[in-house]
Amino acid sequence: MITAVRDWIARGVPVFPCHTIRAEEDGCTCGERDCKNAAKHPRTWKGVRDATLDPEQVTAWWTRWPAANVGGAVGDAGYWVLDVDGPAGAASLADWLALRGYTLPPTLTTRTGGGGVHYWWRTGDRVPRNRVGVLHHVDVRSRGGYVILPPSLHRSGRRYELVDGAEIGDPPPWLVDLVAPPPPPPPPPAHPKAWYPDGGASVRLRDPSARRALAIELRGQIADDGTTARGMQCPQCGRRSAWFAVQPERWYGAACSHRQTCGWRGRVTDLQAS
Repeated sequence: MITAVRDWIARGVPVFPCHTIRAEEDGCTCGERDCKNAAKHPRTWKGVRDATLDPEQVTAWWTRWPAANVGGAVGDAGYWVLDVDGPAGAASLADWLALRGYTLPPTLTTRTGGGGVHYWWRTGDRVPRNRVGVLHHVDVRSRGGYVILPPSLHRSGRRYELVDGAEIGDPPPWLVDLVAPPPPPPPPPAHPKAWYPDGGASVRLRDPSARRALAIELRGQIADDGTTARGMQCPQCGRRSAWFAVQPERWYGAACSHRQTCGWRGRVTDLQAS
């Protein structure tokens, strides 16, 4: 086991010890009856945060617990893992690939004791986060997450094993799109009436004191936070219902608050002192 652990740190994967199965009692070495995460949870207090590449620390851990399973902090190594859970996960991934005509390129691949597969990939510009259910029974392990490494012992009695010892490859773009979808478009401006015909020039080009002075000149009521002024005369309906942004970082222009009956929107310069 210690030889395998050293091989993993030679690959640059920080490791830490996890509990394993007590063969004589068919239970987890944590001692908890009916352990829900048998042979998969950390032996150290900080768990994945204790993961290290230090050979001396690794030797000390596996001298103390020679049969301990091996946990690998994949995200800290600059990798992420596509975790395919058993036959159900393999079927869902195969269907997804077949429908799109894709084929996974060669990369480091390990088989879990439960019959699943771990595909290892390098982290690029878009870093996937830990996700459950990317596909049916297909998850992602990334920064802050970990996987159990070969030759750890599974609760089934089978060991994790190396299937393809190839170098960890770069994921194809379509796989990155699946596990790390592009960020959503920027949200609309903060105020629902954020529309302005002049790009905000009538407000933005004024310094803060001038904007406040303009609000006072138009007999507007300045909000306590100083961001808006309201109560100016609307040039369309004539009511004192128009308002504009005093600080234009959020919104530019002026609008009538009676959107259903009036709906005027325009430039601040269209407002007249009364």
